[in-house]
Order: sequence, then C-alpha cells, then structure tokens
Amino acid sequence: MGFTPQSDDGAFGIRAQGVTCRTARRVARASEPYGPSGEPGDVFRYRVRHFRCVGRQRDTPLPSVRFRCTRASAVVTFTRT
Repeated sequence: MGFTPQSDDGAFGIRAQGVTCRTARRVARASEPYGPSGEPGDVFRYRVRHFRCVGRQRDTPLPSVRFRCTRASAVVTFTRT
C-alpha cells in the first residue's frame, strides 16, 4: 500500500490475525505520519480503531519501521518504509 506514488513510501508485508484484511489495511494506512525518520531503535506509537501500535526503526539499507498493532487477541503487523 503506497502513500506516495512512484516511491518506497508505504506499508508492506501486512499480516492480520483475528481481524479482516480490510481492517488491517486501515490500521496500516493510519501509520502514514509515522514513517522512518530517526535512528535505528527509535520507537513510534499511535492508536487507531482501538488498536495500540508500536513500531521500532530498523537498521536496514532502506529505512523502515516494523509495526505491531494489538487489540485484545487481534494482531496486525507490517513494515512502514
């Protein structure tokens, strides 16, 4: 799911457990303001649709943040670049 056309700015590798794919995409889409912008290990947090999301900036060639979002037993994970 891209945020900026013709770029690597987006959410990728979206996985959903206990929630529909549509909801998982909405949760990932809400991460748009929380893209990579710091040092490896930096932590990003947001809440959407009763999910609590925590992401950690990774030390990779393409700057990225790996998010895990939880709501009761539902889990959404994805990478934000």
